[in-house]
Order: sequence, then structure tokens, then C-alpha cells
Amino acid sequence: MADTGPGIPAERVPRLFDPFFTTKETGMGMGLPISQTIVENHAGRIWADSAPGAGAVFYVRLPLAELPVVVEREAARAEAAAAKGDPRQAPVEVAEAAPPRRKAVGKR
Repeated sequence: MADTGPGIPAERVPRLFDPFFTTKETGMGMGLPISQTIVENHAGRIWADSAPGAGAVFYVRLPLAELPVVVEREAARAEAAAAKGDPRQAPVEVAEAAPPRRKAVGKR
């Protein structure tokens, strides 16, 4: 994601993902740390690059998952939950009508 705003001062870039770091009057400083946690929990990486006066760019890199692996993992999770009597969990059926399309949109 990129913008053409004023950019981020170089001394702030290393702290962007620090919890509670904010430059906003009403900000909590939790948006980017939470985003980083989510991305890292999916074996990915998030980082930013900026030049004052030239905007900022945030990059997110996530690994591709093979559909059979995801389906098997979710099926096992649903079966385990059902065995424990969790009524909120129901077996999930996944059908794919066409092969997945993957397109690289950028490279760093």
C-alpha cells in the first residue's frame, strides 16, 4: 500500500510497529502492532519504507498455502471440536470450481 503524502520521518520508521507508539493526538498506537502480529502469525512479514516528501509504502508478504493442506487442517480442527461436543463447530466442505489464480504484484 502506498500513498503520496508527506512521508514518515526517518527517525520514526523503526518505531512504527512498537506498541503504543503514535504521533496522533487521539491515537492508541496499536493498529500497526496488531497488523504485524496477524501477519507474523501467518508466517508473513510487514515493513514500511518512506522518504520525507515522497509518501510511504507498506509491504506485506505472506506465504502461499496449498489448498489441500488448508482443507485437511480445517477438517481436522472441526472434527476435534465436534468430538469435544462444541456445537458451534460444524464440518466444513470446500469445493473449488477452478484452479486458483496467483499473480505476483510486486517484488522487493
